Amino acid sequence: MGFKEWSGPKGKRQPRFIRHPSAPLLVFVGLWASAMKDGDPVTSFTIVTCPANAQVEPVHDRMPVTLSENQRE
Repeated sequence: MGFKEWSGPKGKRQPRFIRHPSAPLLVFVGLWASAMKDGDPVTSFTIVTCPANAQVEPVHDRMPVTLSENQRE
């Protein structure tokens, strides 16, 4: 598993698939909210980002915050 990041000049960006070679599953940090608007339920979700690490930085300046196996315990 991994995530897609777009790189290149505007109008010609290409997708790049980024994954951790030794992690079969990535767990992203996110925020979820549910509210009512005009009587209708509205749900939103966002993925928390951080500055890119050395592997992702050549593609983009930020990346999703992920949890490692020992952080999930």
